[in-house]
Amino acid sequence: MLRSRAARVRVAAPTYLVGAALAVAWLGLRLFYLEPPIPSDQIQYLQFAADFPGPVDNQGAPHRFLRYGIIAPTKAAMLLFGYSQATYYVVPLLTGMLLVCATYAVGCLLFSRSVGVAAAVLLACGTYVFDNGTELLPDLTAAGLCTAAVAVAAAVRQGRVARQRAALVVVGLLLGWSYLAREFIVFVWPLVPLLLYRRVGLRGLLWMAAPVAVLGLAESALNWAAYGETLARLQAITGHGTFKLKEDAWWQGQSRTEYLAGLPDVLGGPAEGRWLLGLLGAALVGVAVRPRRAWIFAAWIALLWLPLTLLGGLVDPEVPTVNVHLVRYWYPIFPAILLGGLGAVWLLVRALLGRLGAALSAVLAALVVLAAAAVPSGIAATEWAARPAYRANGATQLEQVRTWMGRHGDGVGTVWTDPRTIHLLEVFRNGPFGGRVWANELRRLGENGSPRPGDVVVLYEVRRGGPCVYCGRALREVLGSPPRTPPTWREAYASGDGILEIYRVVGGNPAG
Repeated sequence: MLRSRAARVRVAAPTYLVGAALAVAWLGLRLFYLEPPIPSDQIQYLQFAADFPGPVDNQGAPHRFLRYGIIAPTKAAMLLFGYSQATYYVVPLLTGMLLVCATYAVGCLLFSRSVGVAAAVLLACGTYVFDNGTELLPDLTAAGLCTAAVAVAAAVRQGRVARQRAALVVVGLLLGWSYLAREFIVFVWPLVPLLLYRRVGLRGLLWMAAPVAVLGLAESALNWAAYGETLARLQAITGHGTFKLKEDAWWQGQSRTEYLAGLPDVLGGPAEGRWLLGLLGAALVGVAVRPRRAWIFAAWIALLWLPLTLLGGLVDPEVPTVNVHLVRYWYPIFPAILLGGLGAVWLLVRALLGRLGAALSAVLAALVVLAAAAVPSGIAATEWAARPAYRANGATQLEQVRTWMGRHGDGVGTVWTDPRTIHLLEVFRNGPFGGRVWANELRRLGENGSPRPGDVVVLYEVRRGGPCVYCGRALREVLGSPPRTPPTWREAYASGDGILEIYRVVGGNPAG
């Protein structure tokens, strides 16, 4: 028994070390390629966290401010770091790391360490996850939590967990929290009992269900305390009751074939799209050839694809419930596509080269799988590595505002900016980890008066092509295209890339 346990430790140690290396690499890469906060849904979640657990006065997006799975941990970070950059980034960075590591773990458990590494690297470096990897949105969080639940369930299924009941409780907590972050993640949940039932039986599934129920009750209690409705979130996502969803029009009224092709269209979109489509095809072929080994991935994909496609317009093209063209809705099955496809390649190479011996065929299969992930990862990296949206490529304009105001803000009256950038300056008036740097009043251009002498005007995204498309649009709605400034605004600072300009108002009372 002792020798067996020691052998397991020797086998496990390299696996854990590789997983730790992937986690560190993810954090290092993403901290280097940080994207500035985005004044859309992303910044709204930060605002909702500031109000949590109290009610939010925002009836335009009830399904968002009821997603406690992302709002509550963001609030916890806010208690440490205030209304700051650190608070904005901590949840996406940690849950992105969880998604990468959980994908690796599933690959190790169901195939090999090489498949796990290959899938994790391609997931981390692929265009879509990389693009949203530092944005405060619920989709990556829910996908990471659900994939982690699948990983723990796979370990329980294989008898690798010493404390089975504790592991089942962890699975339930992960699933429950994933729902609190993103409601339609529940479509993927049946995969977990499918993995577990033969191993743990009905009693084991009850251990898993208990924390899900507790989190559901906690959500209901919060809803009742804040909004007087225990089922507020259900009413929001179904469009009934007190809360109503805002209608979106551009993706309505398309042909059914457009909705049916939603997932393939999404996968084929980025530079590495052909590789992603190839892996999707390999995953589906794999389940036909080796169903006992690969069924999990076909089920994983189908559990989300079928309801999203039906709700997304296949049933009623005039009233789709979800937008199947939005990439991040498909995050929960990205691990399944990559693992299923790369796993099928690994199985194929092992089968073709089996005559060479187990050791040599395993090495060659690992090399092929790693290459199959390295090539599309490299293709994607050549695209995002030079984008101006990342801090590494110069997207530090808002930090420059903070530095300038920290030096000159004492002599400034009100700070004016466009209706989008004002939400970002609320973050950048504080230090990276909290602490007020400048406290001047913030006001929107074009609303409630005009800048006066002694005030400062911040223009962000003056030149198109910077980090914030929303800010550029809002700026041009106020000052025209290209932005035109009154003669009483004197330039006090400009970034070298032409994205940021700061003006002092020196005389008169020009229209904003």
